[in-house]
Amino acid sequence: MTGDNDRETSHRTHVTDDVVSRSPLDLDEATFFQTLAANTSEGLLTLDTESTIVYANPAVERILGYAPEELVGTSKMKLIPERLRSAHAEGLRRYLETGEKHIDWDGVELPALHKDGHEVPVSISLREHEYDGQRLFTGIIRDITDQKAYEQKLQYERDTVQQLLETSPIGITVIDSNGEIVRANAYAGVLYDRSPDELRGESYESIDQKLVNEAEEPLSSEAHPITRVFVTGESVYDTVIGIKPTAWKRTWLSVSAAPIRGPDGSIERVITAIEDITERKEREQRLRAFREALDHAGHAIYLTDTDGTIEYVNAAFEEQTGYAAEEALGETPQILNSGEHDNAFYTDLWNTILSGETWTGEVINQRKSGETYTINQTIAPITTADGDIERFIAVNVDVTDQKERERTVTRQRNTLQQLLETSPIGIMVVNADGELTRINRKGRNILDIHDDRIEAYTPEDRPTYDEEGQPVPADEHPFAVALETGEVVEDRILRVERPDGESRWLSVSAAPVFDEDGTLDRVITTAEDITALEESKRTLAQQRDTLEHQRDTLERLRQITTSLNSIHHAIMRASTRDELEQQVCDSLGSSEAYTHAWIGEYVAADETIRPSTWTGLTEENLSDEVTAVNEAQYRDGITEEALQTGEVQAVQNLSNNPMETIASDHAHRRGYNAAAAVPLRYGDTVYGVLRLHSDRAFAFDENERQLLGELGERIGHAIYATKNRQLLHAETRVELEFRSTDSDVPFIDVTERLDCRLSLKKSTPASDGAFIYYIDVKGSLPGRVCDRLETFAGIDFARSLQATGETGTIECRVTTSSLVLTLIEEGVTPNSVVVEDGIGRIIGETAPETNIRPIIEGLQATFPETEFISKRTVTQSTSSENVNAEIVFESLTDRQQEVLEVAYHAGYFDSPRRASGEEIAETLGISSATFYQHIRKGSRRMLDKLTTDGSLATG
Repeated sequence: MTGDNDRETSHRTHVTDDVVSRSPLDLDEATFFQTLAANTSEGLLTLDTESTIVYANPAVERILGYAPEELVGTSKMKLIPERLRSAHAEGLRRYLETGEKHIDWDGVELPALHKDGHEVPVSISLREHEYDGQRLFTGIIRDITDQKAYEQKLQYERDTVQQLLETSPIGITVIDSNGEIVRANAYAGVLYDRSPDELRGESYESIDQKLVNEAEEPLSSEAHPITRVFVTGESVYDTVIGIKPTAWKRTWLSVSAAPIRGPDGSIERVITAIEDITERKEREQRLRAFREALDHAGHAIYLTDTDGTIEYVNAAFEEQTGYAAEEALGETPQILNSGEHDNAFYTDLWNTILSGETWTGEVINQRKSGETYTINQTIAPITTADGDIERFIAVNVDVTDQKERERTVTRQRNTLQQLLETSPIGIMVVNADGELTRINRKGRNILDIHDDRIEAYTPEDRPTYDEEGQPVPADEHPFAVALETGEVVEDRILRVERPDGESRWLSVSAAPVFDEDGTLDRVITTAEDITALEESKRTLAQQRDTLEHQRDTLERLRQITTSLNSIHHAIMRASTRDELEQQVCDSLGSSEAYTHAWIGEYVAADETIRPSTWTGLTEENLSDEVTAVNEAQYRDGITEEALQTGEVQAVQNLSNNPMETIASDHAHRRGYNAAAAVPLRYGDTVYGVLRLHSDRAFAFDENERQLLGELGERIGHAIYATKNRQLLHAETRVELEFRSTDSDVPFIDVTERLDCRLSLKKSTPASDGAFIYYIDVKGSLPGRVCDRLETFAGIDFARSLQATGETGTIECRVTTSSLVLTLIEEGVTPNSVVVEDGIGRIIGETAPETNIRPIIEGLQATFPETEFISKRTVTQSTSSENVNAEIVFESLTDRQQEVLEVAYHAGYFDSPRRASGEEIAETLGISSATFYQHIRKGSRRMLDKLTTDGSLATG
């Protein structure tokens, strides 16, 4: 092999020498080649067999960065990357030993190491030669950095195109001029149901034998897109063809083809782009079917884009709105706006559909003619596969006629409801289960059923009776009979008791209602209120009985009137209470109206009635009867009730009265069955009770009780008058003195706590049984006394009328029993009432003939810490002033006298006034106007009496 290299070197030397000798130039061979090596653009390196660089031209510096002098004498390993050095050394060694090259020495591409450390791609052509008998190796080095960059770029683009072809969702094939497929990407194989390798070499016509056009007719060879390109030389775009690679599904393709021309302009190849448009075709077919369905739909339908622009309307839309399709397309549904809905309505609509939801509602639109109509509208979004809203579809159902029918039905229903509610006859509907499902206003009124109780109503809730007064069982009610028999029940007369206690007479009818199957569905019941008619019938019968009763009543009234007339005369003649009471008993007890009469007084000490006068009874019988009343605990019977209320109490049937059990037994033995207790009262004072008994059938009715009540008041007034006359005209009077330390009495408590003295100036009756006290205060601030008094439940109020330090006058309203009031009620006139240091001293006077024992017992029964101190008889001279004052006060009414006295003691007439008219009116429980009226009239009467009566003027 070394010999071959020598011969090759010798040959090149010979050729070089021959070229130089033949040159027309006078060349110095050494100089010429030296100049050539120095100016060539390619690097030159010469190595010896030890890899030592013996020569480097200047171009090497441009390529590798080393100046020639930096390389000469150094190893070539300086220019070889470290990873390749051992391979280079091994290759040189092997070559030197065997003469075999392990690589091609012409244009081998290797990396060289640049001076700055980076690698430079170079192309080296190496030759062996001799110089001065030394084996050398010279290499021509060319920098191929730009070439490698271009190759890499080209490869990248080639790889990119290949990747695009292989990953493209479009099938791509290349057909040569012979019609054979020379290239096909993966998706083309998918479309033709073959692998790309199987397609290569196949004729395009052979694999397209099953192609059809859009009409699904076989595709002719002339119409094939590739054929058309070869024939016309022009590109063909978007030709739709169908292929059926499998037995069950046709694939639709969109094929575009373009020529690839050679240098001479002839068509060398055709490239095709094949897109699977099966889904699009199916979608278009569905859309055509959908559109056809929309066109023939009975409801108005339109499509809009997401901005609301109308893109499609069907024939029903044109008919419904009056707008032709060309008028509506490009517009918005605003052309149908009737103005009946506000902005909030449409805002809600748009918010709903833009959120992907379906909107349904009732809309009033306006036709092109201006006529309004009502639709039920449904608007739904149409979305893409990704869920994005693409457009909206609206379906409008014209319900104008339906709404009108509904309004008509509503009007009819309201009319029927109004007729039912205003009907003068009660109307009820009961279902097949016997439950009340409906009832009109008259029915509710008749049966007294509240609206919230209709469902719970059953016949048992209203006791029902027939004309004879017998209860009607629930299963015999007219509606129950109609439910059971399926027959009409007419004009059944019934009486129904309502929860409010009223009874109604009704004429009831019931009629069954059947459904289409003949099954009894419900019963309609009518109830006419004939209460007035029935009551008028019964009233006529009662009137007959009443006329007879009235004749008896007139006779009884005649008897009573006769008795009362004789009593009135006796009252006028009586001068004492005993005489008065005896004449009353004699007149009533001996009359035809009553069997006997007696008058008794209440004894507080033992809580019994003590008779004082009687007629028609022996003492024994009287004792038995009074004992019977007391043992019957009269306070639970009519006598105690009369004393408490001050009103006449009576019982007409003692045998059935549980409050008079013992008395009724006594009455039965004595032959009478009715009793009355008449209080003898004047003002708020009850002096006793008058007991009357009768054997009459209708004794003590309302009229009689009213007459007896007036009689009791006259007797009470007469008793009061006789006492006053006795007290006024008597030369002597009985003076009684009492001492009390009862701490329950407010005034005693106040003086003990505040260490003061209270003196009663005046007590005057006020409204509701209360009394107004005017009291002088000494030893404590009047305000403090008032504050303490107001802590007691029986003191309504207390106020200071006049105060000077710890003296003054107060006013208070007393509503409970008091020492003073108790004495007044017993006929004692208090003259002096003084309370000091928790001890009350009361001095009062009464007529000489007064029985003081009941007074003392009654006072001590209420106030146990009260003791009777003394009784004195005092002589009183009757002065003309007292007589004149009595005459003046007799000219006033009781109320006028009361108002004048309260006003006087309250300081109304003082200057300045200590109390206003409004304050006094409030104290008395009357209005200001009434107070001023009493003041004016009372003052006028007193002045008239004083100025017109001569006896007073000269008295």
